[in-house]
Amino acid sequence: EDVFSGVITNMKLEPAILEGTGVYDKSCNMIGNGLTNCDAGIQTEKGLLNFNYKHNMAVQPCIAQGDKLSVRILDSEGNAEVTRG
Repeated sequence: EDVFSGVITNMKLEPAILEGTGVYDKSCNMIGNGLTNCDAGIQTEKGLLNFNYKHNMAVQPCIAQGDKLSVRILDSEGNAEVTRG
């Protein structure tokens, strides 16, 4: 499974599982130890989510436009896990 951990930064959502599609991936900055911090746009039935996440691009490519995604909102603070595929 291709799973990313991060935070939804542009809206407050209750814990839920949403189906979505990748729209953008931008603001990717190297932060050290092989990790990159990115912002991905994910279109869901609740609207366009901005998902801020860290990942190792050598192991997991960035979320891409058109990727089929499952977004699991973990809490009301916006913590989330996004699964690609």
